[in-house]
Amino acid sequence: MLRKPICPDTLATLYKDGESIKNIAIRFDCDSNTIHRRADALGLQHPNSSQQRRKKVDTTLRHINAIERYQKGESLIALAASADASVKTVRNYLMRNGVKIRSRVEQVAATMEKHGTRFYKTETRLYVSKRDAYGLVTELKVYRNNNRKPIILFSTADTA
Repeated sequence: MLRKPICPDTLATLYKDGESIKNIAIRFDCDSNTIHRRADALGLQHPNSSQQRRKKVDTTLRHINAIERYQKGESLIALAASADASVKTVRNYLMRNGVKIRSRVEQVAATMEKHGTRFYKTETRLYVSKRDAYGLVTELKVYRNNNRKPIILFSTADTA
């Protein structure tokens, strides 16, 4: 069975325009693997390839100073939202650049510290204290490990 010849110029044009591999294969009446092989032989790279997407995300994360922001205590979720990427992608980017990823407990501690809150954990309870700008405790909550409902022990809002 004779197939349609694949014109290198047409293939290059379709590739650069971002046409899907499947649609290009249908157009030339061949398999998508054939399109991949011919494109590789021509030295073409699809604009929607995983390598190209990674370059775009890496550029965005570099532009928003993701490494510095993460080291200052910003969360992966916040960075992912500002870079329009997934949390896993941001995490992988940071790991590729030699940044140590915080554990969940370290992240909670960093977030609480950022908002002037401290916590102390025992075997059965979690004590959370919120402090004002002067370092005075303004609120103290205790969380029981079994039901995670807060019991407010002290709050300046109650006394006001």
